[in-house]
Amino acid sequence: MAKHRVEERSMSMRVPGRRRVRQAGRWLRSRLNPRVVILGYHRVSDGTSDPFNLSVTPSELDQHLGFLARNARPVGLQHAVQELAQGTTVPRTVVVTFDDGYEDTLTMALPLLAKHDVPATLFITTGNAGAPFWWDALAACVLGAPRLADPVALEVDGHVHRFATADRTHVLQQLAALLRPLEATERNAVLAKVVQQSEGLGLTSSPRALRAEEIARLAAAPLIEIGAHTETHPVLAELPMERQRAEILNNRQTLEAVTGKPIRSFSYPNGSFTRMTQELVRDCGFTAACSSVADVASPTSDLLALPRLWVDGDRKQRFAAWIKRWLG
Repeated sequence: MAKHRVEERSMSMRVPGRRRVRQAGRWLRSRLNPRVVILGYHRVSDGTSDPFNLSVTPSELDQHLGFLARNARPVGLQHAVQELAQGTTVPRTVVVTFDDGYEDTLTMALPLLAKHDVPATLFITTGNAGAPFWWDALAACVLGAPRLADPVALEVDGHVHRFATADRTHVLQQLAALLRPLEATERNAVLAKVVQQSEGLGLTSSPRALRAEEIARLAAAPLIEIGAHTETHPVLAELPMERQRAEILNNRQTLEAVTGKPIRSFSYPNGSFTRMTQELVRDCGFTAACSSVADVASPTSDLLALPRLWVDGDRKQRFAAWIKRWLG
């Protein structure tokens, strides 16, 4: 789940001219240097509810991958990183990534990747295997429950927050912003109060995270590289160093035990990291890490803060026209 994009979008509403200038500058730089386009996805879903703008439909992904197979050079992230480091990047190189580790990466994304022979790197969170992610559980309660307390009242850090529920979508965004920076134990406790106030209804329809055996099946697929994405999907920059280290290292060790393969790639949850976080990622043995900065990667890019282009909003429908600008 990418908080940075909500913040970036709200900023662009205030200063649209400044954002257009930044995007034009990034695009111009991409014309002048060898580049790798790293694409970011989260979910593949037939459902119509997508309150956090995390999903593409199978039809959309099918079209995207077909276009990339015909018009670009899709490779895995580690392959692209090696070429960037050696200065041997080939034009029109693209990397496809998926964050979080939803079950539908196995059931929906993998068959389409195989159909078009497109590799992908999957960044997987391991702390809630087989269960819904907290933001999906929250959405199920707020949007899916027939009955919801009004107002929803939650105590966080000794302060009681009250949310009138006339506009449930707005309440969901407010609650997500409240829960996102909390550590997992506190976040789960607050979420349990929301579940209670919605009478626990709606949770059965929530999408879920991959189980260990499903991660192993994905890792065995020739086109798939497994990457790390922490244990509990925290805002890393707001955690003390040892908590960050535990989130990063435990996640990597779990994935290596499940897959039997070395895990060398990492993605920062919520796009959140500091210089110290990057050092921890390096110390934990990763050679590449993806950020959420909207740009293309070049030989001068920091390999532990690689930019990505997120396939969201209207880009899902106008994918070919949008991506052509970056491929050159």
